[in-house]
Amino acid sequence: MSALYASTTPRASETAQIIGGKVGLAAQQRPALRVPDAGAAEGHVWADARERWPLDPHNLIRALPDDAEPWPTYLDRAAADLDEILHQHLGGRIVIVGHTETVSAMYAPLLGVHDLGRLKVDLGHCEVSVWRAVGEWPGAQHNSQRWSLRDLMSTKFTDLEL
Repeated sequence: MSALYASTTPRASETAQIIGGKVGLAAQQRPALRVPDAGAAEGHVWADARERWPLDPHNLIRALPDDAEPWPTYLDRAAADLDEILHQHLGGRIVIVGHTETVSAMYAPLLGVHDLGRLKVDLGHCEVSVWRAVGEWPGAQHNSQRWSLRDLMSTKFTDLEL
């Protein structure tokens, strides 16, 4: 593994420290990978927040107070950071400790799109997604590194090849 990155939220940072201790790498904290800013809804139970504020039209499970970060803004922020990380480690092995939203944001640069449309990535707590840089078939060319989704929604941490 060549690098370890983490969201700046306490739960992601703690998880990254545990992984880093096992593999001998310090986690690089990335503020852009944190969850969308909930604004005034921060600290509220989501069901209560959805009753109190309008819903984000781009992510209907999220309340959107006036001071909250809209889903497209979050996707732009996180996807740009993920794209930068991927370009820094072409062909390398990296671990990114984030959130369900981080996995959703990962699709944007990999698919080359700005909006995920109707795609919803549904992960539970503590699940792992494994993406691997892949080479092309002999003679085939592509203008950027391609990635393969190898495992989605795994909870088998001991089976991961870090």
